[in-house]
Amino acid sequence: MKKTFLFILAGSFLFSSCDKLKEKKFSMQHTQNFEINITETDPLTFAYSEVFSSADDEDVKEYLQYVKSYKIVQLSAKVWEYEGPATAQISGWLCWGKNDSDDVCHFLDVTKMNELLTSPERVVLDYSADDLIKMESVLLQTNEITAALDGIVTEKPMKFIFQLVADIDVVVEKEE
Repeated sequence: MKKTFLFILAGSFLFSSCDKLKEKKFSMQHTQNFEINITETDPLTFAYSEVFSSADDEDVKEYLQYVKSYKIVQLSAKVWEYEGPATAQISGWLCWGKNDSDDVCHFLDVTKMNELLTSPERVVLDYSADDLIKMESVLLQTNEITAALDGIVTEKPMKFIFQLVADIDVVVEKEE
């Protein structure tokens, strides 16, 4: 009888000390406006970068140490408030990562930039599944990712806003 009681007592300690893991899912939307302003005396190039950090999201920041996964749902862009020559052309590179050789880069040719300028809404930027996995891996390692925009224009002066939006799902797993 004593052995049975001790076994039940030991078993209850084992099971009561095991906390359950609870998953929570959050959706984040990071928006960055790159304000491009090229004057008559500036070169015909521009370069901007910005860090998209999960710590900037009010819902996610308290769970950063518990992040289990990131899923990039959509990346989109739009050119707003263009002022400059009607015949000017813009092209460039949009890179995501840690500012190193492993960054995922997307060429924005003149046609794509014109689409971003003339479309009334943001345009979805297409990335391969492998590229998205690379970007999600950077997010998982550091809880942030850098977006770098480098470009060239054919005429100046000009100014515009390049708006970049990242919709990202975050899954956290925390003991309760």
